[in-house]
Amino acid sequence: MRIKGIAALLTAALVITDGRMVLGGKVHGEELAALPWADLTDELLSSTVFKDTSPIDFVAECVPEFNKLLDNIRPTQHNLVDQPSGLCMNQLYCAFKSCNPMANEEDKTLQERWDTYLPYGTEQNRQKWVNANNTSYNLPSQVLFPKFAGDAAAAVAFAKEHNVEISIKNSGHNYAGASTKKDTLLLNMNQYKPYASDDGPIECETLQSTEMQNDLSNQACMLALARGKSATIRVGGGENFDKVYRALKAFNDEQLDGYKYHMVGGAAGTVSPMGWSWQGGLGGT
Repeated sequence: MRIKGIAALLTAALVITDGRMVLGGKVHGEELAALPWADLTDELLSSTVFKDTSPIDFVAECVPEFNKLLDNIRPTQHNLVDQPSGLCMNQLYCAFKSCNPMANEEDKTLQERWDTYLPYGTEQNRQKWVNANNTSYNLPSQVLFPKFAGDAAAAVAFAKEHNVEISIKNSGHNYAGASTKKDTLLLNMNQYKPYASDDGPIECETLQSTEMQNDLSNQACMLALARGKSATIRVGGGENFDKVYRALKAFNDEQLDGYKYHMVGGAAGTVSPMGWSWQGGLGGT
């Protein structure tokens, strides 16, 4: 009976939207665009960026990097993370539903889709895919670049009040396309406070108290010392491994007795420590 009760509760929470089952019936399309977004921007820092976006921005800012493949040049996410729309990701296909630029062509077999994709499709198919009118795009139309926790908190409060789904992007490496999702408010963390870049490693050897401070300011160092480590480095929600490695290198370069600290992390600089820590792992390189 308990299982049936849970199933009934989940069924009641699901709403059919454009043929899709959406948990909680989140707003979408024109209803989403018509929300009082000015109420959100009024709660943000004056320097925080909030913008309307569309596939036109993706085509203009992101597609040229992937077109380098046509000249046998490997695209790099380093050229995409700072694009102003915040829509770019490290795989062209993941701008589309289920990372499939032909998502709406259900009559195509898996083999036909595979043959069409590789290598990078034909010129005709590429033009069809990247056309801003392609209905298979899975891109948000509102993007916020939080700079501090207050910006993110305001976004969450607005989303909760107006029943808006949120997607969050750091590095854009989500291969299911969940970090850049249609009909969501995208929080692109690229402009969030860069703690590692600003502060570098925090040395714990001079820690005065062995008691946890009420504000938890010494929590990281106490954990590090308990594990036999003498320093920590705080990583901002928008920093990738490249930025963290560079911050650590800058610190080590200033040491008179050689490199003092070594950091274990991901092999790809554009991957975020958050995604690596929570669902990734060590790179073979």
